Amino acid sequence: MLSERQINILNEVIQLHTNWAKPIASSFLHKRGGFKISPATLRNEMLDLEDGGYLTHLHTSGGKVPTDKAYRLYVNNLLSKNDLVLDNDFKRIINTMVLGNIFDSNSLNREIAKTISCLTNSLVITNRFGDRSFYKSGLASILSMPEFEEIAKARDMAQLTEGFEALFDEIENQFFGGTSKYISFTPSVFIGSENPNKNIKEHSVICGHYRLPDLSTATLTLIGPKRMDYGKNISLIKYTTDLLNKIST
Repeated sequence: MLSERQINILNEVIQLHTNWAKPIASSFLHKRGGFKISPATLRNEMLDLEDGGYLTHLHTSGGKVPTDKAYRLYVNNLLSKNDLVLDNDFKRIINTMVLGNIFDSNSLNREIAKTISCLTNSLVITNRFGDRSFYKSGLASILSMPEFEEIAKARDMAQLTEGFEALFDEIENQFFGGTSKYISFTPSVFIGSENPNKNIKEHSVICGHYRLPDLSTATLTLIGPKRMDYGKNISLIKYTTDLLNKIST
């Protein structure tokens, strides 16, 4: 079990890696002055986190990056503490988008994908159950991120969007029972190796379900790098789906 100090160190590494997309060295962490411990102690704590499977190092750098296990702990803590707070400006953007398309479910699904993608710089795909009318937005944004500088990773993501129907089936069957009858309207988060499709083992996925004004059920899928801003992204999806579910009841 991690100590409170180790959790705080891990959270700081995650936040810095989210912002900069670079491995984080203990020396850099110490220079920031957030931890009142010696450089040697901080280095040893990070080594213990690596031994525990929470951090790993890249061959090209002496710094460390979070593992899937670290992100899972981080997300679980976010959800369990109910620390998800969405900025009021984002709420206004979502409210305006929803109310402006409330009488056209197809238009609403399309605008949800565009708006959430713009606010998160992620690939967002929406779909209504049963008709396979997918709306995709944000592929260019996600391919511009450092994670996709490698041609193979960019190709995997492009192939994913081309064959999203197969991925959608995998997500529905593995995580939602394959039917709208047993839907949970709480967003679900799948990190790296937890994902069902080989093309997204290096990424994270957040899924949410919602009712449309015509009472049909739709799904929202956000795909981004594992270093995504989970608090912001989960909050956006939860706020959007909660709003739609409230309007549609």
